[in-house]
Amino acid sequence: MTEQTFRELYLRSFEEAVKNGGTVGIMTSFNRIGGLWTGGNEALIQGVLRREWGFRGQIITDMTENKTNMDIGFSFRYGGNLNLGGGNTVANAIGTAATTPVRVQWRLREAMHEIAYAYCHAMWRNATYNESADPSEAIVSIPPKDAYLWWQPALVSIDAFAFSGLAIGAAACVLTILNILKNGGEEAEENE
Repeated sequence: MTEQTFRELYLRSFEEAVKNGGTVGIMTSFNRIGGLWTGGNEALIQGVLRREWGFRGQIITDMTENKTNMDIGFSFRYGGNLNLGGGNTVANAIGTAATTPVRVQWRLREAMHEIAYAYCHAMWRNATYNESADPSEAIVSIPPKDAYLWWQPALVSIDAFAFSGLAIGAAACVLTILNILKNGGEEAEENE
C-alpha cells in the first residue's frame, strides 16, 4: 500500500485519539509494516507518533514471542517504554539498545519520564472527570459518601476469625506446655 493509503485508512483513528482524544497510552501491533515489526519501527514510533503527532505518553509492545523477529531492544531504542511478555528480557533490550552507556542512561530517563507522565496525567484526568470545583483537591481520590463498601465488614470478620484462631491456638500451646512441665516434674519426683 502507499503511504497515503496507510495514513488515511489505518493511522487516521490513532491520530484522532492522540491529537484530539488526549490519549497517554498506545500499544504497538503484533504484525509488521513492510519488513519492520511495528514495536521496533523508528519511523512509526519516533517519526509519526512522537514527532509528528506530539505523543508524550507511554508505548507498550504487543506480545513479543520471538526475540529474533521482535527485538525489544529496538522498541526501547526507538521510544517504547514497556514490553508485554515473551522471551525477551530487559537486560537484552538495554544491551542491544545502545552502543554507549550515556545513550542507555538517557533512554532510561526518557522512558521513565514518559511512564510517569502517562500515569500522572491519567490520574489527574480521572480525578477531574466530573469537573471538580477545585482541581487541586480533585487529585486526591475520595470515595462516595453513600456507597456501601461490602468488603470492609467482610475483611473485619476475616481478621477477627483469624485473630481468634491464633489466640485459641496460642492458648492451647501454652496449656499443653504447662501440662507437660507439670507432669514432667511429678514423674521426676516419682523416679527419685
